[in-house]
Amino acid sequence: MFVWGLGILFCVASIIFKVQYSWIMKDLIDEALIKHNLNLLIKLSILFSILVIFSVLFNYLKEFIFSYISQKLIASMRKEVFIHLLRLPYSFFLKTDHGSLINCIINDPENIQRAFTDYIISLVSSVFTIIIVLFWLFYIDALLALTVLIIIPIFTIASLYLWKKIEYWGKNVIAKTAEMTGHIQQILQSIEYIKLIRNKVLLTDYFSKLCDEWSDYNLKLSMSRVFSNNLWEGILTPYQAVIFLLGGIFYIQSGRPSIGTMIAFIDYLNLLIPAMLTLINEIPIVAQGGISAKRIFDYFQEQPEISGNKYLDCIEPLSIEFKHVYFKHPNTNFAINDLSFSIFQKDFITVIGESGSGKSTLARLIVRLFEPDSGIILINGQDIKSYDIESLRATIGFVQQDTYLLHGTIKDNLLLDNRSLTEEELSIALQLAELSTLIDRLPEKIDTHLNKMGTNLSGGERQRLSLARLILKKPSLIILDEATSALDLATEKSVLHNLNQIFQQTTCIAIDHKLTTIHNSDKIFVVENGTIIEQGTFNILSNTNGKFKKYWDCKKNV
Repeated sequence: MFVWGLGILFCVASIIFKVQYSWIMKDLIDEALIKHNLNLLIKLSILFSILVIFSVLFNYLKEFIFSYISQKLIASMRKEVFIHLLRLPYSFFLKTDHGSLINCIINDPENIQRAFTDYIISLVSSVFTIIIVLFWLFYIDALLALTVLIIIPIFTIASLYLWKKIEYWGKNVIAKTAEMTGHIQQILQSIEYIKLIRNKVLLTDYFSKLCDEWSDYNLKLSMSRVFSNNLWEGILTPYQAVIFLLGGIFYIQSGRPSIGTMIAFIDYLNLLIPAMLTLINEIPIVAQGGISAKRIFDYFQEQPEISGNKYLDCIEPLSIEFKHVYFKHPNTNFAINDLSFSIFQKDFITVIGESGSGKSTLARLIVRLFEPDSGIILINGQDIKSYDIESLRATIGFVQQDTYLLHGTIKDNLLLDNRSLTEEELSIALQLAELSTLIDRLPEKIDTHLNKMGTNLSGGERQRLSLARLILKKPSLIILDEATSALDLATEKSVLHNLNQIFQQTTCIAIDHKLTTIHNSDKIFVVENGTIIEQGTFNILSNTNGKFKKYWDCKKNV
């Protein structure tokens, strides 16, 4: 608040000095030039220069302070929005357009800053200018000053009308910008597949449609701004002719006001008119900022993930129990349908089933990326919701088929979950994940930089890097969701052997399409339509005429 107050103080000081050196123009003309007073001319010229310098200096200080506040506000708002979005549940991101989220983090805070911080600067400067100038206008000549006030009701009514129009078009421009951002992001994320498509007309036509719609709305918004500017320049600037006319009539008839007073009056009008135009010109920015503020406010109304208060350091000995769990994805059939099972310490469970049967959803329910619609999930006899969500996830190693890698070094990615790991621990993890040979071949070894999403590594290398992170995490529960799908058979066998040796005492759930983990399993779950239709050991299920036997026979015949 102190910095704000200082900025406003400098703003007012700059205006006062500006008004004062305009007033000196009267005495320069009436008292110095007309009366041929050389000494007074010299003094007033020096005083005029001093006032101009101080006005410029205080204006510079005002701009510096408010620019500093503005940039800090943008950075702070972006951080707050980003942190809040990370706290929202996984389901929120599945239903929300990512282009809108990017706009919310990058563009909206800047729109709000321009609308409210910059507008406050303009508002304070303009309002003080108008008040101080009007005071001096009435001080100079009340009758002439009254002619200025006639324009204010017209100014106010037209401003309100323009506000509504500009707000409407601005809202549509922001919405279309978000759609274009989302579409481009989707294309770039799928560029490998997109390049292979022969006919890209559907994609280009849709983007062209968005561009045309954005262009139409932006044209209307731009023309609203142009109309606003031209309207007031067309009204206020020629209105000076009325002042010239009335002032001239008074001077001719009565000899007052003086020539210097008339020039000072016109000079004040040249301060007043830009101040009034500034208020009008800021209307589109404020309208757009209001739209951005509403969008951010709407996102802040989204409830973060609900966390319990029981802290988990580890979950050993472990038991996991699903009791009549149901979960339905929006606009789909049930992904999990009356699912019940129990897993205990050191169990190695392989989950198999057709695509869409609910295998990955089951895993996401355990780490609370999804919340069940009904039923209950227990860990060591306690409702999973009663545990602190961060500590729960810290004890679970969840490796998915698609590997997330930072745009940084290999070492940065290994330290993502724990920054205090030693070089020796990193080396052992890389060796167990069958990555040592690759690292040794790289010029910068473990400090080699990765492209975005690690595209300078193969799919199998990315998966092995993800498995190395799992080894370093040392979790109490491991969930492997097609975590070795990109590995060749020899590497997969070696990596799985290493994992078995490290995590002999650790509970593991492996979702496996290739059936490579079934021989290591204590129990196999066959999932269909969101529920377990068969469960048992490999020996039992492979000799039972059921779904598993069909899967196994298909694999043997490949």
